Amino acid sequence: RLTLLAGAGISLGLVSLAAPAQAFVQINVIGTGQNNPASTSPSTTLDANWKVASLPSGVTNTNTAAVGNSAYVVYQTPLVGGRCPWIEGGSPTTTPSCVQTGYQYGGNTSYWISPSSDALALRTATDADPTSWYSYVLEQTVNVPTTDTYDFAFSGTADNFLSVFIGGTPTATGTSQLPTVTGGTQIGFETVGLGRLFTYVGSASLTAGTAKVYLVVKDKGLFTGVIISEEAKLVPAPLPLLGAGAAFGWSRRLRRRVRGVQQV
Repeated sequence: RLTLLAGAGISLGLVSLAAPAQAFVQINVIGTGQNNPASTSPSTTLDANWKVASLPSGVTNTNTAAVGNSAYVVYQTPLVGGRCPWIEGGSPTTTPSCVQTGYQYGGNTSYWISPSSDALALRTATDADPTSWYSYVLEQTVNVPTTDTYDFAFSGTADNFLSVFIGGTPTATGTSQLPTVTGGTQIGFETVGLGRLFTYVGSASLTAGTAKVYLVVKDKGLFTGVIISEEAKLVPAPLPLLGAGAAFGWSRRLRRRVRGVQQV
């Protein structure tokens, strides 16, 4: 099936048969803890790119960052039942144990981050009681060079549930046990499974200027964190010489990337 990218037209060689030839401009969503591993636990390493946007009501963990402050890069991931259950969470036999190795992609390494410096739950919750579960929202501000529809393809996961949104408004902190994002575009679906990586694929129409990327994490208690890869958002832009054939090449590579994300 031939899929035309927005405004790309059809090009044979250097001859355009329809709209002006298009290429891609790139704007970056930076992965969690990207290339910035922690070295102590509780962590003192901050992720300057991901900040706390909303916290649940009833927070009891005094090591939790305030709204507007940076999330922490996790050093030691949880050790549960003699293993490190978080994906890329390190080895249980090292000293110290479960020092996360991070997720490598595209020459960069993403690490688990958490609103709490000790990666412990923000409030009391138990796996057996869904009414005790809570959520929080992290955000990153990105620059949008031109008004258009952008494609996204993230890989990541969380302890325990993860939803990714572009744009919208987070619930005011402390007003709900389950803050979320309203009015935004969800990328992919909510996932659960801290021992594997998922893909979050979708599109969002953005206006030139800035936009927010939100991670909504729902937690069942004990520990909490999230990891997500860097992402290049691809959007058509004028290309005077190469033709749309180059644009189709970029599109094919993006599709191969989505198919090739490691599922563990």
